[in-house]
Amino acid sequence: KPMATTIEDCDAMISVAEKSGKILQIGLELRLCDFFRKIKEIVDRGDLGKIHYLWCKEFRGPFQPGHGGWRFTNLTGGTLLEKNVHHFDIFNWIIGAKATKVSAFGGKNVYKKYEGIDNAMVLIEYENGIRANLNLCLFSPWQSKSRSHQEIGIIGEKGKLEAYLDINEICLFYQNGAKSVYKIGQPAWMSDFGELSDYDKWFPLLYGEHRALIKSIKENKCPIVTGKIGKEAVALALAAEKSIK
Repeated sequence: KPMATTIEDCDAMISVAEKSGKILQIGLELRLCDFFRKIKEIVDRGDLGKIHYLWCKEFRGPFQPGHGGWRFTNLTGGTLLEKNVHHFDIFNWIIGAKATKVSAFGGKNVYKKYEGIDNAMVLIEYENGIRANLNLCLFSPWQSKSRSHQEIGIIGEKGKLEAYLDINEICLFYQNGAKSVYKIGQPAWMSDFGELSDYDKWFPLLYGEHRALIKSIKENKCPIVTGKIGKEAVALALAAEKSIK
């Protein structure tokens, strides 16, 4: 991720994959994560009733510069594309409709040498009337009362879901006062993945991503994250970057 830095490049990748008959899988691995699959399951089975509102909050410290300082250049397509394309994809996946309006505000308030923005607020409206917002800050302390620097939330007619990524906890609060809590797995740095390399110990989602690709190739089946899915997430991120500009 992201699939590409322009819509034209996304279309070119999809076209070549179709013409060659090869499998194209995009690296939006959160769709393969048990944590997010549980959230999707909760929404799909109607626990929250008809949903109307989603949010994602990511308040964290600055990026690592990357090899050769690539993250601090203008080659990434912008912070929202390089970093938050994952969250836009989760919005698209859970909502299951096409985004029709995007409005965003953001800027470079602290890290003046950084090519991209270091904070943003993004508002999205979908064709089915559901709205979502993303709040991002790259100059926040990592600590929080919830012990998680990333939070996903969903509100429906029957209740509210709050999901905390760092502690792998999903909380449901219902209109009748009831509450449910799910603990899904444990943080990667607490896990034992046996024979996996150090790289895959820290990034188990990528390991699952590789396994999913191999399965698609062996069974000649459409991958879970297609080029069309990747393109839709890129389009949202680019629209938000354009709105800010």
